[in-house]
Amino acid sequence: MIDRHADCIDDARFVAQRKMLTRSDLVSMGYDKDIVAELSTDEDIGINADGFEYNPINADINNTDPSQDLIAYYECYIDIGDEEGTAKKHRICYASKQILSDEEIDYVPFYSLCPFPVPHTFYGQSMADRTMELQFIKSTITRQMLDNLYLTNNSRVGAVEGQVNLDDLLNSTAGGIFRWCTS
Repeated sequence: MIDRHADCIDDARFVAQRKMLTRSDLVSMGYDKDIVAELSTDEDIGINADGFEYNPINADINNTDPSQDLIAYYECYIDIGDEEGTAKKHRICYASKQILSDEEIDYVPFYSLCPFPVPHTFYGQSMADRTMELQFIKSTITRQMLDNLYLTNNSRVGAVEGQVNLDDLLNSTAGGIFRWCTS
């Protein structure tokens, strides 16, 4: 996650990452076991894996071991003003609306790579962005060529009964002829 007005990580006022960690993972990271035990899972607060709200009544909870409950863990890097009025970069980690750590830092340990940057924006283009239109055109042309081939090989022929020899018409020999009657 990044500040929507930022065009690079160094100038962003807010940068964060979200991980799904178990309670056991959080305790092994050094957080207090009692605080971790009180954290709510996403099902308890009504948030799905994409970060959108949903109705937790229909949640599928198959886990019986509380140490394996998945908790959404956010590691945020944000500018916070101090007493002199200057902004300092802080690393704030939280889960379930509970701040687990807050420390002042010197840098943000994230890096971004983009194969095709777009000026003045953080998100650029990927290889798919560059090739999707061409792939759509190629797929359409291939589909139309195959449709034409199917119709050529299995064409439909209309015949007026009594004016055509049906045995000749039903024989699909390549270059074969069929007789018809003119009246």
